[in-house]
Amino acid sequence: MHRPTIGLISIVLFVAGLATRGASDDALSAALLRVGLVMAILWFAHPQIKNLSKWWVAMGAIALFFVTRFPKLLVVIIPIAAILWFLGPRARRGGTIHRAGPP
Repeated sequence: MHRPTIGLISIVLFVAGLATRGASDDALSAALLRVGLVMAILWFAHPQIKNLSKWWVAMGAIALFFVTRFPKLLVVIIPIAAILWFLGPRARRGGTIHRAGPP
């Protein structure tokens, strides 16, 4: 997703949430403010999220589904997430690339 678009959506949701604050429907105002907050957090985290591997994104989506569907499974999911964190694929950092053959 385009980072400036995420920021614009966040601002629009915040403004709409504040504009509907005095209205009769406080649930709408609260929902707009919360979604605006989530979009702002996504805007801040966008550069780091782009660097995540698809493996981590898939595991996070699956874990989020199970935590929201079955909250008591959180006791099981946290240790599994810790194990996957340590055993998951590692990205190369720093180091040079060694090639076979003449330079």
